[in-house]
Amino acid sequence: NENFVTGDGTVIYMIDSKETPAQIKRDNPDAKIVFALRNPVERAWSDYRFMFFSYERKKIPFRDAIWKTMPEISKCFSKHLNG
Repeated sequence: NENFVTGDGTVIYMIDSKETPAQIKRDNPDAKIVFALRNPVERAWSDYRFMFFSYERKKIPFRDAIWKTMPEISKCFSKHLNG
């Protein structure tokens, strides 16, 4: 009879703010969190297909769409990996 809550969300909440893990711990110190991360190449292709009509209208090929997002992704990783 273990009480539990399930949910679904995006990992962006955990990488968007350094305060999020502390807030979760404060609200529920016994919380167990599981992340299911995707292959980054498959994820990029999925995102491109999801936004395909927007990219197609602007004539942005897959390679250019990826290069356009790299600075933002790098900034996010840098923020968390380098302190």
